[in-house]
Order: sequence, then C-alpha cells, then structure tokens
Amino acid sequence: MNLKFAGMKAVKIIGHVVMATVALVLFGLIVMWLWNWLFPDLFGIKTIDFWHAIGLLILSKIFFGGFRLGEHWGYKRRYHNALREKWLKMSDSEREKFMTDSRHGFGRNIFCKENQSENQF
Repeated sequence: MNLKFAGMKAVKIIGHVVMATVALVLFGLIVMWLWNWLFPDLFGIKTIDFWHAIGLLILSKIFFGGFRLGEHWGYKRRYHNALREKWLKMSDSEREKFMTDSRHGFGRNIFCKENQSENQF
C-alpha cells in the first residue's frame, strides 16, 4: 500500500514538472511572438529568439514579482481556514452584521445608499 502511494506521488510530481515545462515553453513562445510582432515595427528594435524571451520572463519575475505560486497559495489557504474558523465561532447576529458590512465595503464604499447622506460632495 505504501509503495503504491509513493508511486502515485512520483507520477503526480512528474506531471507537475511536465505541466510547468509546457507552460514555460508556451509563455516563452508567446512573449517571443509578441515581441517580434510589435517591437521591430514600433521601435526599430531587433527581434529576439526563444531564450531571450525566457530571459525576459525571468526578468519580469524578478522586477514585478509575477507568477507567484509557493507561499502565495499557502497564505491564501491559511487565510481562508482562519476566516472559516472565525465564521464558525460567530453568533447568528454577528454573521448577519458581517454579511451586511461586507456587502457595503465595511464602511469604505462612498456609493452605498446608507453612506450617501454622510458623504455629500
């Protein structure tokens, strides 16, 4: 039984590696195609090859912090679990107040009908 579980885990890991590789190649090709389609005509810049496109993706990751997977998803899961625990501990009146407040942006929404009289321009 344990050997079967280890085999399934290995297949899952290999599947993730294959999917990540396919995604990287696909994004690299898309960046290369868009660059070579737009930039030479608009700015007179040379065309790039696939490896330069991958380099641009890595630079965008470094500069702009995109493609977040690891800790970002873990944080989201922890936040969801904490919010669920808090929800389960609330009374019915607290839940109703929370839902009402969330619909109205927790008091930040100036376009809410209840807040219009307070926030006249």
